Amino acid sequence: MNKLFARVLALILILSLCAPALAGDTARTGLAAYGSCDGVESLLETADRALADGMDPKTVGEEMYALAEANELTDIFYWFVENIAASDTEEYRRFQNRFPHSDQALPENAGIRNSDPIIYSTTEVSDAMKALLADPGAQFCHEPVYWSESDFAGFYGVSYAKFKPSRPRAGFVCVVVKDSAESYPETGWRKDEEGEFYNTLTSYIGELFYELEDDAMIITGNPNLASSFLVFNLQYPFRGYYGSEEPYVKGYNCTVSLTLTNAKSRSAIASLTRSNRLANTIYSWDNWVAKADVPEFFEGREYTAFAEKIRSALIKERAKAVSARKITPLNVGSVLNGILAEQADKTKNAWQAAIYSAGAKDVKLEDGALTFSLRGYDPLLSELGKYADAENKTAWLMSALTNAAAYRLPLSVPVQDGTITANGLNALKKAVNKAASAAQKAFGGKEFSAALTAHFFPSPIDGKLTEASDLLKPTEAFVAWLNAAGLTNDVPDSSLSSLFYAQKSPKLSVKGGPNALAMNCTGVDPAALLQLAQTAVLDTQAYLPKAERFDTPEALLEALMQSIADKAAAAKKNAAYKFTVTFSIDDLINERLPADYAQYLSAFDYEETAEALERAVNRLPDIAALPLPKTGRLSGSTSGTQVTFRLAKDSKATYIQMRRANSNELAVSCFVAAGKSTTVRVPSGEYTVVWGSGPYWYGEELLFGDLGEYSKSDPTTIKGTNYRHTLKLESSEEGDVHFRDADLSDFH
Repeated sequence: MNKLFARVLALILILSLCAPALAGDTARTGLAAYGSCDGVESLLETADRALADGMDPKTVGEEMYALAEANELTDIFYWFVENIAASDTEEYRRFQNRFPHSDQALPENAGIRNSDPIIYSTTEVSDAMKALLADPGAQFCHEPVYWSESDFAGFYGVSYAKFKPSRPRAGFVCVVVKDSAESYPETGWRKDEEGEFYNTLTSYIGELFYELEDDAMIITGNPNLASSFLVFNLQYPFRGYYGSEEPYVKGYNCTVSLTLTNAKSRSAIASLTRSNRLANTIYSWDNWVAKADVPEFFEGREYTAFAEKIRSALIKERAKAVSARKITPLNVGSVLNGILAEQADKTKNAWQAAIYSAGAKDVKLEDGALTFSLRGYDPLLSELGKYADAENKTAWLMSALTNAAAYRLPLSVPVQDGTITANGLNALKKAVNKAASAAQKAFGGKEFSAALTAHFFPSPIDGKLTEASDLLKPTEAFVAWLNAAGLTNDVPDSSLSSLFYAQKSPKLSVKGGPNALAMNCTGVDPAALLQLAQTAVLDTQAYLPKAERFDTPEALLEALMQSIADKAAAAKKNAAYKFTVTFSIDDLINERLPADYAQYLSAFDYEETAEALERAVNRLPDIAALPLPKTGRLSGSTSGTQVTFRLAKDSKATYIQMRRANSNELAVSCFVAAGKSTTVRVPSGEYTVVWGSGPYWYGEELLFGDLGEYSKSDPTTIKGTNYRHTLKLESSEEGDVHFRDADLSDFH
């Protein structure tokens, strides 16, 4: 079969594919005369009938491959016939005795892309067909299953990391589970068909298929066909002990990783690790073992970057495999696009890469020349005129983008012996370089910068701002833009106008090409703006007695919107929050909201802020808040061992008591401002540290009220005066003491 695959298909019998119509008849000749050839199994069955009828085996083989290419079945046909050739081999029988195991089966979307049969399928054929396809080196694709490291080494006599695939296929991946993996803390892993370990593995691979779509890898249980290994690991590293008395609860974090490794070079193509860590307080546990949940894997920029690295590697592999084929009238489109994909990978210029990656249309091979059209990304600005003069500026932008999406770059290159000539390839490169340079210049000009700035960050007011309250009355054009963009569902126009006003002039960068245009922006942090506004309103209410506070929710929300406007107007001059909106031309054409832009806007969660403000005001005590005490001791002991309490900069003002562990007697109390420290003295002994923190202080009776957070430690030993203790009372893993929730009764 190696010879069969290597044979130049120039010998394809024209009669079999382009039979002339006879008078009053539509007769077909050659292999096609024996039946349907539009699917793999039908093609094999038809070829079998032709062999039985005495058709020359060599001619049958040539026509089979020609018809497979004509019907875009080349890849799946290739692996189908190899399965047939390998089905009687000793290697196949040995493997089948080992597999399949249902608890090692992976998701069934492991078929050849855009085809129904899965790759390990085969079909019954005659002995004549088996003889035609005979190939002692053929490799059966095998069911999509995973291997453990030890099973792999035991079966093949070498670790997966040192294994050399005999016939690797572009895009084929073999899944391996590390022996260090655990399905439960300190238990190792077991093959559990319906357990959490198996579900995690299959869901992660399934999500990766979903993310990669048509570019997804093909899972095979046969590592001889794998161009890469996908290595999975799930572990529960020990975190610590929890609880106040024996038997203590053992706690474990959870870490999961996926790594795609090149089977030839052993280098990592892409790797991603995610972890979930237990907090200091455990609310539930199983059999006295607390373990963190398995982390979500397929979210965020890190996962997107991980998937894109895999996509890029798979596209590159497949392009190299396809571009190596001889060009025929039947495969001209797929081979040309493989060549273009290879050129995209070789160039460092993003605009050139985009033109190559967009592929070719209207591809024809005639009279020794390959003619086709490329997407040159030409916006035809000379036909559109200046953006500033356009009556409908949105239409101007969309017309330019539509022009750039068209395949307007016609090319013709010579082909000799089934290959584009060197002169033809140079002509292709020169044309693409010229088009890329012109497109980059057009998109990098002032016209597009102005158009895209207006598209993403329209001004909410006309002219200059006279006072912040003007932002509560945005222009009709701005409101219309918000409605068209679908941004007004949960956010009032007047609050969004404040956010958009606070943005400074964005700058457009086109270095990343048409698929990664970037608006580099400077403005205000949406979440920080809301927090500042909320805190300002809450401050006005907290320092008033209940009778003098806003008496309706509507009045409170009006104050919030005014506060947002005030903070935005004040912040714009010194705005320093930087973010980037990255998008493609196709995103804009298809009205897809860029992920960076959506993330920026979603951080402006007005509805949650309004609800949180209302809840906070309702939880305020009836009395007005008092000024915060100064940092230092408030009452109690003045001699003994020095104990220093230190707060992080991002903490809140904290009231602290040290109480005798055996009697609960108050030994000393103190107050520490955020980011500060203070030192007290107490006699040596066992103490329980009780502390509370919050935004507003109501005295040592109410402390921080219902908005406060209160905690107490396990008994802590304070040694003699030769020692000095420094304690960090943080609600985080960096804290120095183990603690539990407390309430106001613990302070009295």
